[in-house]
Amino acid sequence: MVPASMSHLNLSQLDSMAMDLLPIGVCIVRSDWKVMFWNRCLERWSQVPRNQILTRNLLELFPNLVQTGYEKYIQQILDGIVTQPFVADYQGSFFVVEPAQTQERFQRVHIMGIPSDEFGECHAMITVEDLTDWARQVKLYQASQERANQELCDRRMAEAALDRLGRFHELILQSAGNGIFGLDRDGNTLFANPAAARMLEREIEELVGECMHNILGHDCPADMKGSLTGNCLLSFPLQDGPTPVVTEDWFRKKDGTRFPVEYFGTPIVEDGEIVGSVVTFSDISTRRHLEQEVMGYTMKLEEEVDRRANRIRELEQRRMEVEKLAALAQVAAGVAHEINNPLAGIKNSFHLVKNAIPASHPRFNYVGKIEKEIDRISGIIKRMYQLYQPDPAVLRAINLKEIVQDVRLMVEPMLAQHQVTLEMRIPSSLPPMRLAVRDITQVLCNLVQNAIQASSANQSIQLILATDVHGIRVAIEDQGGGISDDMLPHIFEPFFTTKSGNAQGGMGLGLSVSRSLIEALGGRIEVQVRPTVGSTFIVHLPYSKDE
Repeated sequence: MVPASMSHLNLSQLDSMAMDLLPIGVCIVRSDWKVMFWNRCLERWSQVPRNQILTRNLLELFPNLVQTGYEKYIQQILDGIVTQPFVADYQGSFFVVEPAQTQERFQRVHIMGIPSDEFGECHAMITVEDLTDWARQVKLYQASQERANQELCDRRMAEAALDRLGRFHELILQSAGNGIFGLDRDGNTLFANPAAARMLEREIEELVGECMHNILGHDCPADMKGSLTGNCLLSFPLQDGPTPVVTEDWFRKKDGTRFPVEYFGTPIVEDGEIVGSVVTFSDISTRRHLEQEVMGYTMKLEEEVDRRANRIRELEQRRMEVEKLAALAQVAAGVAHEINNPLAGIKNSFHLVKNAIPASHPRFNYVGKIEKEIDRISGIIKRMYQLYQPDPAVLRAINLKEIVQDVRLMVEPMLAQHQVTLEMRIPSSLPPMRLAVRDITQVLCNLVQNAIQASSANQSIQLILATDVHGIRVAIEDQGGGISDDMLPHIFEPFFTTKSGNAQGGMGLGLSVSRSLIEALGGRIEVQVRPTVGSTFIVHLPYSKDE
């Protein structure tokens, strides 16, 4: 009967009897080193009965395997690292329990891996051929034809068993899900499994005998005249041994389309010489697609997180600015209220004095200066009131082109005084906008006046109007010295000015009031600074819902 421990190898009773009758020792070891089969020849040589060794650990019974180094090679076969048979001559008895029992013998050891039907693990089959006994059998063969015929029958039975194992290996190759093909030393295909043919959309007959590099058309520096060069990744196993896993390459199908693959190659070694290689590859199109989707989602998420973080910072900064503006505006309104009443008295009294001074008076020229300064103080107080509580403005449909032309007329004297030119670029047609004429005029005048004051003689200012899907964009660009990095964050704060100590210096309310007016219209003001070249203030005016 077949031993129970061997039942999962699908060996028939005839197989077991065949290996029992072989004149060589046959041992089959499982991946955990437990003995699955121990034929009669080994029972006789080792003096260890089969019923005492089956399912026991081979290394515990024969420690000499560790001492001679055979244990490492058998382990590599059990791990699937080595697939080629190992043959070596051994002086003495290969399987011996006690070294003292060793006789002067000469044996040949053959070790090979055999696959199992269960879980796809690999077993090791160790055959030991005693050449001493073989010599005696040769002599007996000359004396007895019957004994020779029996030995020949035994050998044929052993070859049949090995042939069955070979067919089993072929079934494994045909059933593999990965593409597998073998190459000779010239890179020509020796075999290919169905998975490889399916992924390449070819018949197996189309692959065998052809240069695989030409068929695959993959990315590597290689000679395309029908053979691999040393630079081709497929040639590495034919020269230096196993190839590390290649994760970035593309193979070509029969119709010319390409698909991403990862692959690795293993050399085929015979008698210590590399005679070919086996390449295993996988189609990673689905994995690559999923990786790209994950990367896209990650980038979008990062962009959204950055956008929201920036928006939160902007809102927090704006909240702080609004709180500061409200506090300053309240103080400014109180100060303006306290100044406005006595100023009104001064102005009324001055009109009485003015009418009493004749034009021929030697100090009459101071009258105009005093009146101008009183009006200037009155304008500052009005802006301070407006900062705290802007006057309600009436919105009506206007043509922004007419507004900027009015602004040009208003600043014309100031342009002439500073010897600066104003160049305007306005589209031929602009959609009507619902705006407060007073407010938008005040904002544009203030921005143009700031640009004039920042410019030197003979420089020019650009006033540019442009439209987009959101509204109209008004850009005022000067060629002045720009705004320093330390001042830029504060230019829209009330009472902050870059003109301190300058004859044309102001109270620092112009930009703050301008931004408040534009934001009340649903727009925004931004500034772009070009170091030492100038600044550009941009007013974004959105279309109304009706527009």
